[in-house]
Amino acid sequence: MFQRLVFDYLDETRHKDWSIITILQYLESKQELSVDMLNDIKDDIYAVLRSYIKKENVNENAKKKATKILTTYDKSFSSTELSQFKNKLRRRAEEEEHKTALRMKAASACTIEDLKEFHVNKHVINQLFDEGQEGISKGDDVIELVENEDCAASSEENRGAPMETGNEVDYAFVERLEHQCTPDHTKYWILSSGTNVQKVLADYAETIPEPQKCSNPAYWGILDLTGDHPETKALFSTEDWAEMIKSFHQDVKLSHTKVSDAVCRFFDKVHKIVNDSNDLDIAFDQLMPEFIAKEHGIELTADDKREIKTLMLAVLTYAENLGDVDLPVSESAFDNAFPNMLMRRFLDKSELKMDTGEICCWASAARRNQDRSVVLRARVSQKCDFRGSLKHSNDKLEAIVGLRSGGLPEAHRKKVFEDHVDLAITMRDILHEFFASNNNAPDDELHRTFVLGVQSWGWVYYTFGMDCRAANLCRFGRLATTRLPATVRMLATLETFYVLILNVKQTLKLIRDYTNNVALLHSRAHRKRRTEDGEEDEVPESGKVGGSFGHIVNTPVRKKVK
Repeated sequence: MFQRLVFDYLDETRHKDWSIITILQYLESKQELSVDMLNDIKDDIYAVLRSYIKKENVNENAKKKATKILTTYDKSFSSTELSQFKNKLRRRAEEEEHKTALRMKAASACTIEDLKEFHVNKHVINQLFDEGQEGISKGDDVIELVENEDCAASSEENRGAPMETGNEVDYAFVERLEHQCTPDHTKYWILSSGTNVQKVLADYAETIPEPQKCSNPAYWGILDLTGDHPETKALFSTEDWAEMIKSFHQDVKLSHTKVSDAVCRFFDKVHKIVNDSNDLDIAFDQLMPEFIAKEHGIELTADDKREIKTLMLAVLTYAENLGDVDLPVSESAFDNAFPNMLMRRFLDKSELKMDTGEICCWASAARRNQDRSVVLRARVSQKCDFRGSLKHSNDKLEAIVGLRSGGLPEAHRKKVFEDHVDLAITMRDILHEFFASNNNAPDDELHRTFVLGVQSWGWVYYTFGMDCRAANLCRFGRLATTRLPATVRMLATLETFYVLILNVKQTLKLIRDYTNNVALLHSRAHRKRRTEDGEEDEVPESGKVGGSFGHIVNTPVRKKVK
């Protein structure tokens, strides 16, 4: 697409002046560029330079210059000049987008407020761009505020920015700030030692360096009780930590389902087959309910037969997928072959709408775009690889979400932890949306609501829970850990995972019933208690409604973690 233009550049420009940035500037002079084109341009420049070096009728000094550019090729594309060039393209694209949006809106009913908003946005973008040119150090990633809209400057910084004079009014730039829900009361969590958990977490959050905020659960108002974030654990004494762990597991826990004898016999048979049989394809026929009933001299119920057939299909599919494993395995391929396949088979399809793949969390999307101008591009929500929405919930609650961290070989622990934080933020957004949808329900009922999350990496499978214990304090803890079988010989260990999913399935039903009851209480909020005189009574102090979720913090300016 751009190779012809690159060849023209090499022919028209002295080899002493060749550089990546001058090539890009030359291309920009010939046609309009965008950030999305840079990857294609990078590939084309590389191909042209390689081809140029191989030519026989080319000056040796020109070949040396081309070779030098290729030697530092990737580094050149992460330089300060390239960052500024990208920023310029983004700024131009944003201005064109706003102009188009305003022209479309002017055709119907363009208001002076929209024009003021455009000028303010434009000024802040220009200011950020100018600061980036002066202060970006070599090799740093540029602040991708305009395109991704994930990174937002704080409201205080925006209020302090100088505005242009004339017809432009000094309005605070708020379009790229997260939605703020101001509670009318605050709920606290005070431990028996007198420790105010919110205050400890809030004080620590203020000390987090800007580049580390995104990967720190405390910044997002999340109390990570898994122990995977040692900085959080170090904030509390041993006694306080033990008390918080105990309180969490009393309030957020999986239900325990009784496992039938038929299931135990089935997995005993699986263990015997994979260790004693040479031809597994034929031996797996012995897993049929009829074989198991005949071997043990028992009569299986209809539910037992249905359960064994489900397990048999899952085990056969799992064994087949294990045979197809050929390293390396991508994240999506592993997820579809193992965790998601099992979840879709074992969870109740009549109760849960299950979606898999690179999908968004609806509650997160709703929160991030709340009170946002419709003329601006929608913000991207938190991503998940598994989403289970309750079909019979009044709020269609996303009661369980999941993330897969890498394929095989196992992902680096940094990737695992970053997904760990992303999952916690997603679950927090789901709770926030539920609180907002039922803001007339009693406080205590709302704060007893919890949701589930799952994360897998390698062959490890984690199950998490989260509730909102108090304002700006969502507790996030691990409820169960299990491992998926990595070889056919260990297929019988799938029993642990199956029992876990049975417990999850029962817990999801309890969450459905509980959240529907909260929605019912919300719908009955218009019923007011009356005194004996027939006058409306005041709501007592203990009868507060709407919950106390707290503020949602702004996305940090820099999302890149160093």
